[in-house]
Amino acid sequence: MPVSLSNLIKKGGIFYNVMGNNPKELITNSINLINTPSNLSKEEIIYSLLQREDLMSTGIGKGIAIPHSRNPIIADIENECVALCFSENPIDYDAIDKIPVHSLFFVLSANPKRHLEILSKIVFLCQQEQFVFILDKKPTKESILDFIEKKESEWKK
Repeated sequence: MPVSLSNLIKKGGIFYNVMGNNPKELITNSINLINTPSNLSKEEIIYSLLQREDLMSTGIGKGIAIPHSRNPIIADIENECVALCFSENPIDYDAIDKIPVHSLFFVLSANPKRHLEILSKIVFLCQQEQFVFILDKKPTKESILDFIEKKESEWKK
């Protein structure tokens, strides 16, 4: 089954004004909002994400972070999701460019191949100046999904 980032985000959700003064608080508060699979506790997800952050920040620059676990933690593809969370205020995330993070893509995937495919699609989008500009403005759910769906249709050509 091909990876559709827009469908994964629809499953995971888009959330605004998530509170947190540091990565740990922001990750915890975000996961508590996200539609997570019922067979996996939010505490397990938070623990897995924080373990990964301890190794190296997932702040990729331009105000964006992609919190994800080192290994896939979802049992099956049907339960995979990506959530996009906008922080109430940008926070220091130890990102590679030192720009405070305001947009976080949470990746919950089922296997290593799909995990890498999802991450690569998010990173590709985040290299697009127009997408970074859109994220910076905390756009509506519809405009974010429209942009991603247009990009996905271009990828299929």
